[in-house]
Amino acid sequence: VLFTELTRLGIPHPRTVMDPAAAGSGWLAKRQGGAGGGHVVTSHAASAGTFRRRTIKGRTYFQEKLEGRPVSALFASTGTSGQVLGFSEQWAAPTARAKWRYGGAARPAELSPDLEARLTHSVERVAESFDLKGLGSTDFLVNGEDFRLLEINPRPGATLDIFDSEAEPLLRIHLEAVLENRLPTALRNL
Repeated sequence: VLFTELTRLGIPHPRTVMDPAAAGSGWLAKRQGGAGGGHVVTSHAASAGTFRRRTIKGRTYFQEKLEGRPVSALFASTGTSGQVLGFSEQWAAPTARAKWRYGGAARPAELSPDLEARLTHSVERVAESFDLKGLGSTDFLVNGEDFRLLEINPRPGATLDIFDSEAEPLLRIHLEAVLENRLPTALRNL
């Protein structure tokens, strides 16, 4: 559903299929609902059976493997409008069984003003399209000035702790977005 909607909205994303026979060689196999990158393997490993032990039948999708650096956007949304609170850059902490395991994140991500504006526009359109409320995160793969939207998390992501501050508590932003349909007027320290 997500990738069909991204296509409709004109937001760049990796080719993504549900049928393993339609996946190209070198693609990635991902478990729906997985978190932290431990659920991602190559399509070869998935077809060899390595992945099946960790998946829920029918809940695996296959995504084109692309080059780039992982960038995440933390956002708040009221269901009718969204606002990016900040961008972070992520890195992996691979293990023998989890090559794309989440290792950490730092902010801010280095983005040109034009790329930041295009990423922000994409996040806002997706959040509005899916009527998302509260805090969420969106993961991108950025390569130069190009980007692909990888996934949207309708919940706070792993980067939550690097954005929280006493001046603008994220829990307050979340509750105001959900309960009062209000987004922050000015973002200090985010």
